[in-house]
Amino acid sequence: MAPDREAEAKSKLLPGKLVVEKDRQAGRFVQTVINGQTLEVERRYPSEAQLAFSRAVAAYIRATIES
Repeated sequence: MAPDREAEAKSKLLPGKLVVEKDRQAGRFVQTVINGQTLEVERRYPSEAQLAFSRAVAAYIRATIES
C-alpha cells in the first residue's frame, strides 16, 4: 500500500477524539466520535431520535410517579 493511502486509511480507522457525556434528561450516556482533522462529528450513539424517545419515556415515568 502506498504511504499516502496508508495514512488515509489510518485516519479513517482511528478517531480523532471520543467524547462521552451523560444526557441527564434521557438518563443515557452519549458517545460522540469527532474527526481530529476537520473537527466534524463522525458518529454519535445513541442517535438524537433515540435520545428523544428516552427523554419522553423518562418524562412519562416522572409524571406518573409524581401524580
